[in-house]
Amino acid sequence: MRKKLPERNIFEDEDAILGMPLYMLVMVIIAALGIAIVAVWMTTDPGLDRAEVEATGTETGARDYPDEVTYLEHGYNYDITVRAIDENGNPISGATVALQGPNIDMTVQTEGDDGEAVINYEAELPTNVNSDTIEITIEYEAGGLLGSFGRVDRTIPVNR
Repeated sequence: MRKKLPERNIFEDEDAILGMPLYMLVMVIIAALGIAIVAVWMTTDPGLDRAEVEATGTETGARDYPDEVTYLEHGYNYDITVRAIDENGNPISGATVALQGPNIDMTVQTEGDDGEAVINYEAELPTNVNSDTIEITIEYEAGGLLGSFGRVDRTIPVNR
C-alpha cells in the first residue's frame, strides 16, 4: 500500500520551489533565450543581397545596356550605374563599390534613396589587347546587433 503524502499549499509553503520539476525550469530558460534571440534578430538590418549594373553610352555610337551589361566597346564613354539591393528588395545607401580594370581603378559609395553609384568610364584597352574585363565588387556591412556582411562580385567584358 502506498503512503499518502500530506497535501501542501504552495502559496504558504516556503519549500515549494524545491518541488518544481527540473524540466519546467529548463523550459522557462529555453523560452527566455528564444525571446531574446527573436528580439535581436528583429533589430538587425538586412544585408546586401544583389547588385544591378547598367551602362549608358554618353556619346553617339555607344550601346546602352538598360538591364544587364553584356560588354562595353573599346573607344566609347559610358556611365556605369551600380545599384545595391538589400534582402528585402530595397536600395542600400552607403555600400562600397570598387571597380578595377583597363583604364579604371576606383572606389565609390552608393548614395541617396535609390542606392546608386554612377561612374563615368572611358573604355580604352591597351595597344595589342583585344579584350579585358572590369571587376566590380560591391560590399556592405549591415548595422544592428547582429549586422551581416554582404559582397557581390561582377565582371564586365571590354572588347575591341
